[in-house]
Amino acid sequence: MDEVVKYTEELERLKILAVNQFGELTEIEKETIDKTFEWLIENIKIEEGQFTIPKNLLEEMNRFVLAVVDIVATNEQYTGKVVSYLKNIDLLGENTLSFHKQYNGLTLKAKKEGAQLSEVQKIITDSLLDSYLDNGLNVHFAEPLKDLIYRNILSGMSLKEAKFYLGEYILSGKNGVQTNTNEKGAPGKLSRYLNQTATIGVDTYTGMINMQIYKAYEKDITGFIMSGSLIETSSTQCRKGVTEARETGGYLTKKQIEDLFTIAKNNKAALLIEGTDFSNLDINKFHWGCRHEFTPIIKKPN
Repeated sequence: MDEVVKYTEELERLKILAVNQFGELTEIEKETIDKTFEWLIENIKIEEGQFTIPKNLLEEMNRFVLAVVDIVATNEQYTGKVVSYLKNIDLLGENTLSFHKQYNGLTLKAKKEGAQLSEVQKIITDSLLDSYLDNGLNVHFAEPLKDLIYRNILSGMSLKEAKFYLGEYILSGKNGVQTNTNEKGAPGKLSRYLNQTATIGVDTYTGMINMQIYKAYEKDITGFIMSGSLIETSSTQCRKGVTEARETGGYLTKKQIEDLFTIAKNNKAALLIEGTDFSNLDINKFHWGCRHEFTPIIKKPN
């Protein structure tokens, strides 16, 4: 099973490479704070060092959301990181397909049994772009910031307070409650959202490829490679699965997976997602938040 070990190690390396692509965001975050602060000064009237409450405040706050998304999405450093991330998950996909071709002798060339891979990859890529440049930034970053600023304008926010709240939210991930403490190293809202989305993205990308492989070759697939490490809070089914897989170089038979499904269905602390089966295992995994990979394979006879 040397090919399997090589594949799982490369899979983990490429996942880390993709997620870590966003890396240090301090400069982007600081520029976002400065430009957002400038927008507020230019668009909300200030009297005696405090923001006034215009009659059309809600309308202005909706414009603020669009401005925040635009500030981030047009930052050259940020867009460069997004492009690099997408290139890295392409490498992740190529690694997965290469393994299936070399080890299993499987390809997805115009198979009638499922959607063509290129279509699936485009759907996922478009979804990620939407998460990083459009709706995702709007819902998960700009809208909560708008609510924070809106509440504080109504409370008589000063210029100094505005800069503080923007910094607390964007750099420290706080909700704008002024305190005398600051968690050093705590990720800001933007950083937290980007890294969570990056992790979900790489899992979805490889998961969809593996799902298409399984659908196209369901009758031939003998089991799955379960890869990924354990952490202190790992579920019972994940611990048992990883332990059993280690004994066979990562390989679990369908029967072993079925037994683990049974454990997961009865594990209230980490419940199996309803409807999970072999065909969608690498998307749903063993429970919500599970970070293990499940690659379908045809085990070669000894």
